Amino acid sequence: MGRRLLAGLWDVEAAIYAGPPPRRDPFDFGLRDAEAVLRAARAEAERNDWAVAIAVVDAEGHPFGLIRLDGGRADGATRALDAARQAVLGGRRVRLLPSGEPAEAVEIFRVEGHYVAAVGVVGARPEALQRVLRAARRGFDG
Repeated sequence: MGRRLLAGLWDVEAAIYAGPPPRRDPFDFGLRDAEAVLRAARAEAERNDWAVAIAVVDAEGHPFGLIRLDGGRADGATRALDAARQAVLGGRRVRLLPSGEPAEAVEIFRVEGHYVAAVGVVGARPEALQRVLRAARRGFDG
């Protein structure tokens, strides 16, 4: 009797999971998304030989990924992470600081008006940073 009951429960459980895979929640920003953003941004930076640092954070400012390319400043990774975190927590869309130091640029990714992530880039001219951010956006849009 006990084995039949267990077998019956197993069949019910299998039927529950047999449906179509659940649709992806557009507000759910995960590791695959962060990797796609970083891959696209890194490819653009490497193609143009820019020694930048790139950071991706989630909607609450927690880091998802960080890359500092060879030749980048030692503090570049920290600055990119801080820029992305401040953007998503403070709501700033793009911030450029063209001065003697490397500029910073940030992009906030939104889905239906809600923040889902942000990317920060540090270590090149403002035009170069904008190109890296556009590549990151293409990685996010998939």
